[in-house]
Amino acid sequence: WASDLPVIARHRLAGLALAAAERANVRLDPETESQLQETRGRDAARALSVERAGLEVIRTLDRARIRSVVTKGPGIAHAFPQFSLRPYRDIDILVPPPLFEPAMRLLAGIGFVEPDDKRPPRAYVNGLCREGVNLVRGSEVGSVDLHQRIPPWVWGRRITFTHVIEKSRIIELAGGHVRVADPLHN
Repeated sequence: WASDLPVIARHRLAGLALAAAERANVRLDPETESQLQETRGRDAARALSVERAGLEVIRTLDRARIRSVVTKGPGIAHAFPQFSLRPYRDIDILVPPPLFEPAMRLLAGIGFVEPDDKRPPRAYVNGLCREGVNLVRGSEVGSVDLHQRIPPWVWGRRITFTHVIEKSRIIELAGGHVRVADPLHN
């Protein structure tokens, strides 16, 4: 187990590793167990920070009457017995394609912007070639991935925003309520 710690940490599997060891009655050496617990705690704290930022973004979009639905991260983690078993480092939010650029401008108003080194050379590239954009705010932990299409396009091109939101469900997130994609679309 000790030799696998870097891989376990990199893939955010510390919670699952601890649960698997407990379920299989595997006794970990104290140092390995301590490192796994510490990593699980860090991953969980990061996910909570991402959830708070995500809720702020969703509320901002709601006030502007831009419908949105969260994909991946929280929707998948909600299916686990403990959210720490499926931590995440960002929150993916899908908006209707015609409202993607207005949503980006709106989020820039609360500090979420695309890093300079990631911006395309021309603004029209967003509508034609990108499924989504990674937005960050200062030195905050985590980011918001704003999507206009379901990735990857090869499989997701026939899955529209309307399909996703019609089958979505509402979960509690960071003390608020958000719409998340159905497992079918996750």
